[in-house]
Amino acid sequence: MPLPPFVPAISRECQFPYKPSPEALLHICETWGIVPSEVIMIGDSAKDDVVCGNRAGAVTILLDTEGRYNDPALFQGECKPTVIAKSLAEVHDLLQSTFELLPPQGLHDKEQKQLEQQKQLLEQQQA
Repeated sequence: MPLPPFVPAISRECQFPYKPSPEALLHICETWGIVPSEVIMIGDSAKDDVVCGNRAGAVTILLDTEGRYNDPALFQGECKPTVIAKSLAEVHDLLQSTFELLPPQGLHDKEQKQLEQQKQLLEQQQA
């Protein structure tokens, strides 16, 4: 079953500078009407994804499925994630156990409906 479109979807082809610039993440926050501290940036690169999230003021989860980040010296300054996860299952467990997950406020009806559809599909796939 195909997933509904993710709104907003941002890729390298968009007008934003590449990560670690936080501009794309901040644009999403503005579009959804939420503050960056209510966002979780999940990525597999400390120097790009984690730095981007930290610069935006978001919670950061480094997804290290390959064990590339075993040296604590790699996590200096902006490269230090809030949490390190070894798998998507661990990310899921962290999200469920650690964070209060709420839909963003102030979304347009269409975007809210798409988010609800995405949530329902994910729940069906996990069942």
